[in-house]
Amino acid sequence: MSFRLSIFKDGEKQQEVILDPEKTYIVGRAEDSDIVLVADRGVSRQHLKLSWNGSFWLVESLSRYGELYFGRGKVTELELQDGFRFDVPPYEFSFEVFESSLNEFSEGNDARSLSLVPQVRSSQGGENSYSDMDRTQVISLPTTAYLKVLDQSGEETQIFQLEGQSWVAGRESSCAILMDHTEFSRRHFEIQMQRDAFLIRDLGSSNGTMLNGQALSNEWTALASGDVLTVGTWSLQFELRDSMFDRQLQEIPDHMRSPILYTSEAAVPKIFGDRNPLDIPSVAAPYFPGEDPLPSMGAMKSGNRNKGVNWVRMLIICLVVGGGVYYLMENGQSPNAAPVAQQALSPFEKLAPQQQQYVKDTYRLADQLFKEGRYEMARQEVTKIHQLLPFYEDSKNLEKLSGVAIQTQIEQQRAEARQKEQAEMEEKIQKTVAECRRRLKTNGDTSAMDDCLNPVIVLSPEHPAIVALRAEVDQMNTERLAREEQRAEYRALVRRQKALYEKARKVAHSGTALEAIEAYRTVVKSRLPDPKGFRVKSSREIASIQQTMAEKQAVFKKEVDEAVQKSDYKAAVIAIKKAIAINPEDETLKGKKQSLLNELKKQMQTLYQEGILEESVGEVETAKGKWKKILESSVPEEDYYKKARIKLKKYGIE
Repeated sequence: MSFRLSIFKDGEKQQEVILDPEKTYIVGRAEDSDIVLVADRGVSRQHLKLSWNGSFWLVESLSRYGELYFGRGKVTELELQDGFRFDVPPYEFSFEVFESSLNEFSEGNDARSLSLVPQVRSSQGGENSYSDMDRTQVISLPTTAYLKVLDQSGEETQIFQLEGQSWVAGRESSCAILMDHTEFSRRHFEIQMQRDAFLIRDLGSSNGTMLNGQALSNEWTALASGDVLTVGTWSLQFELRDSMFDRQLQEIPDHMRSPILYTSEAAVPKIFGDRNPLDIPSVAAPYFPGEDPLPSMGAMKSGNRNKGVNWVRMLIICLVVGGGVYYLMENGQSPNAAPVAQQALSPFEKLAPQQQQYVKDTYRLADQLFKEGRYEMARQEVTKIHQLLPFYEDSKNLEKLSGVAIQTQIEQQRAEARQKEQAEMEEKIQKTVAECRRRLKTNGDTSAMDDCLNPVIVLSPEHPAIVALRAEVDQMNTERLAREEQRAEYRALVRRQKALYEKARKVAHSGTALEAIEAYRTVVKSRLPDPKGFRVKSSREIASIQQTMAEKQAVFKKEVDEAVQKSDYKAAVIAIKKAIAINPEDETLKGKKQSLLNELKKQMQTLYQEGILEESVGEVETAKGKWKKILESSVPEEDYYKKARIKLKKYGIE
């Protein structure tokens, strides 16, 4: 089992180190570090330490100020497992565990570059190259994510290559996926790459986001290649593509590229020029028993192609001859022969035939996409060509024109969006101003005009329609007040009116009902400006207090009537006194009280006179009883109550 540490910067692999468990590695920008990182802000001289503890590799942060990140958080140490990725910005590290083979290492060298042909484990546990086609092999290839924008007809209008870790889609200019359309919110949805997996979530957009026809929530959801996002009438398709194909083609060494140029007649190595290596007598075509021998190359050139030529055997002959010639080239030619031939080749001619065809097809596709107005896709295709060649035909100019066209489209879309936004704003302002003017003419309520205009004032405070309406409002307020009054005086009067109302409210909470009524009446009688309607509110409060008083008095009046029916005038007088206490200004109740006292007096007069008579005949105790009954049956303000108390005091009774 072996361990590989790959180091990336800006998505490009910088180093690859095969870790030796017998060693401890120091990672940093110091030249004596075991793994040297190019000096960069945030990287210390000795930043990390990697060590084997017997069962796993441990990475520790040595930097006092630098950072070590794993996942979405900062850590100080990390136990590495197969597939773990950690970061020391701007560097990214990838740790792998793999089965080593003999050709995996070179003596005295810990680091090696990626092999063009990936190595995979066979079902028996050994290592097989990708070229071994006898078994089915699974190879994990690096991928690049793309997001294709489709219009209502399903045509691809734009494509975004997702580079980095996080991408936000929306109308904001800062969004990585800029969708300057009204159906998109300013920040609509977000895509993130976490641990080599792509996730997506909605950012609380107004129109929502559909993932394969299902509503997307604000929780992270897995995103797979081929998934379709829908926002209103727009569709966006997510794709993962192999990003290593073009790079692997470029990494093929020149001496391993096929030296054969294919012509309509035969495959002839370039270095032979017009000479035909197939005429070499030492190379013979194989003969298959039981069949006619194959015709010679001369016979084929003469046009004798209709006499049962077996093209399969012809292809075998070409391969055998080509291999023989290549063998002669490698072993029999002088060292200077190949370099001379290579110097005569252009960059395009140095490519393998498959690469040349790929360049031609890609260029034709880019040219066609440009003519169709699909400039972003055209530029991407040209970029693929330039990864193999500095230029091809007019590719440089095509790339430049595509960039200019894309920028023009962007500016045009932005201008159209600004015009549309301006038109929508103008329409909203006109409608709002018209509605506010209608309300003003209907009820003349100028105090609510600011609330009515607030939604559009923030859009354009100096818009002519808004300024005109506010001028009308000011004019109406000026006419409502005396022309000679100043606006400051008017505000002061309004504050005085409010102060009167607030004072009445305090009295209502702490004073008597009559005091509260009087305070509210002061507000009602006031002639001060009353834009807030305090007079109306005070009138309502007065009516409410009076109704409460009347309800309480009604209870006591009922008690009075019930007591009178029982001839219990003392209880009647007490009840009427309670009713009068509620409203001392009620003259009707005062008259009722006096009438009840007169009736009570008549009752007490009889008892008092009976007591006097008993006293005159010497029945003093009987007289005392009569007078005590008067104290029990009458009230202090009644005349005979007072006389009876005087008589009792005479006999020493208080």
